[in-house]
Amino acid sequence: MKKVSVIIPCFNATKYLPKCFMSLVQQTIGIDQIELIFVDDASTDEDATWNMLQEFERAYPESIMILKLEENMRQGGARNVALQYATGEYIAFVDADDTIEEFMLEKMYEKAETENADMVQCNLYDIYPDRTRKIQLKPLDKTVIVEDKGEYADKYFSTCYHSYEICNKLIRRSFLEENNLKFCDTKKYFSEDLMFNL
Repeated sequence: MKKVSVIIPCFNATKYLPKCFMSLVQQTIGIDQIELIFVDDASTDEDATWNMLQEFERAYPESIMILKLEENMRQGGARNVALQYATGEYIAFVDADDTIEEFMLEKMYEKAETENADMVQCNLYDIYPDRTRKIQLKPLDKTVIVEDKGEYADKYFSTCYHSYEICNKLIRRSFLEENNLKFCDTKKYFSEDLMFNL
């Protein structure tokens, strides 16, 4: 079993995919410990996205799975499809226009194992065209045991210690499966990340 399955929904993403792909295959945890599941979400770019994903798969056939949807399901739906195929101990979600630091998955995996955590969150940056960065979350290095959802939302969610994004989380796969957690329909809800986190 791989340590981490990373799910990457893609729609007309050839502009961003090469950079995203390189940030994933250069992870310090080792490509042999990662399962990358790319989902072409019915791209309309004359198979450009699909062809690029096929190149990725040929480069790392033991670590990459590619799926092609016939109907556009948007990010939430595409992630739900990929979750059915994921076999890693933990799940991470990366969007096609994201890049991740080379040590991200290794550090988060180690933290999850050390703390026996169902979820680990790291900070994230907004990166602007002029390459300036803005850190999003208040720094916090803390293990939190959630016993009261309301108290947790009050202390961490509403005070910007827990972000609504999914791209900075590592979640135990068995936790998702046991609780039947899925993304809602992005066509109905503006922010499927927020709904999933709640």
